[in-house]
Amino acid sequence: MTQLTSYPAEDRDPAWSSDGRQIAFLSMRFGTPFVYRMNADGSGQIRFVSGDDPAWGEQAPPPAASGNPLAATR
Repeated sequence: MTQLTSYPAEDRDPAWSSDGRQIAFLSMRFGTPFVYRMNADGSGQIRFVSGDDPAWGEQAPPPAASGNPLAATR
């Protein structure tokens, strides 16, 4: 496994995009849970905005039910 996030908040429930190029995850940054996305290598972490990326379509990806800290196993 490779740690992909280092923000001092809980980042969890990763979900891969259909093309395998991005990962969505749930983060407690700023005390409120929001869905973020990043490139598969951990770069480009931004808060998800619906419909702004064709890899995700019009809706935020559902968080995985794993409850595990964010790490890539791919």
